[in-house]
Amino acid sequence: MDVTNYRIRSDKPVSARISVASDIHGCETDEILKKLAESKPDMIAVPGDLAGGNDVPDRSAEFLREAAKIAPVFFSIGNHERKRCFDCGKAAASGAVVLDDAYTVSGDFAVGGLSSGFGRTGQSNFKETPPPDVSWLDDFCALGSYKILLSHHPEYYERYLKNRLIDLILSGHAHGGQWRFFGIGVFAPGQGLFPKYTSGIYDGRLIVSRGLCNHSFVPRLFNHTELINVDINK
Repeated sequence: MDVTNYRIRSDKPVSARISVASDIHGCETDEILKKLAESKPDMIAVPGDLAGGNDVPDRSAEFLREAAKIAPVFFSIGNHERKRCFDCGKAAASGAVVLDDAYTVSGDFAVGGLSSGFGRTGQSNFKETPPPDVSWLDDFCALGSYKILLSHHPEYYERYLKNRLIDLILSGHAHGGQWRFFGIGVFAPGQGLFPKYTSGIYDGRLIVSRGLCNHSFVPRLFNHTELINVDINK
C-alpha cells in the first residue's frame, strides 16, 4: 500500500488534512486503520465501494466505527453499495456521516456525497455509468463554505461536476486502470480502454484514488493500492 500526499491551495482561510480511503471492497482493514492513525487526519473520506463481494455484513460498519475513533468519517455511496442494498442505517450507527445524495456542514467545510446512479451495476463492460441525481447540487454549490464532494465515479466529473463551484472532488472506482504502463491505466468501468481519470489530481481539484483493495480476478500490474492524504491550506 502506498501513502500518497497532495497539497491543495485554497483561496479561503481553511486548513485541514483529509485522508481518503476508497474502494475497500470488504477487504481486511487492520493495515488501513494503522496507516490512517499514522496520517493524523482531521477528517476521513470514504468515497464509495466500502462493501465488497466477500464482505462480512458487519465488517464495513466495524471499519467505520474504528476509523471514527481516529477522525470524523464521511461516507458516500458507490456502485457496490447500490448493488448490495447496503445498510446505510448500520453505517450511520457506526459514527460515520452517511452522505447519500446529501451534504452536511462541519466547521469551515461543507461535505457532500454524490451517490452512484441507479441502474446497471455490472463492472466488466464498456457501458456508460448510470447518471447520478444532481438535483441537490445547486444548494450545495451555493454554500459559502469550502466545499468537498465525495463522488465515487470520476467519469461523472466532465459531464456533471466540472462547471460547478466545488473546491475539491474525491473519487475512486477506476482502481488505477488495473494495469498501469508508464503511468497510464489500461481499463476502468464507465471509461473503457485507456481511461482519462484513473489516478492523481486533475484540474487542481479532482483527486482520483487507486483504491485500497483488489476485488477483481484480474490482478493489478504496476499499480499499488493507495491511501491518500490531502492537505488543504491557504
